[in-house]
Amino acid sequence: MNPVPAYTSDADVGHYVDGAPVAGRSGRFQDVFNPALGRAVRRVALAGDDEVQQAVA
Repeated sequence: MNPVPAYTSDADVGHYVDGAPVAGRSGRFQDVFNPALGRAVRRVALAGDDEVQQAVA
């Protein structure tokens, strides 16, 4: 059995609006933890009200 290669990106995770990647604008982030490593490996952007309105409009 071949092991699955580790995903090794530390870039922040943004949003997708109308099928396109969009960087978060709120300035707020949440850590994404890898339980196997026991540490945060990335950050995901948290949307503000204006970003949510843009996404659902």
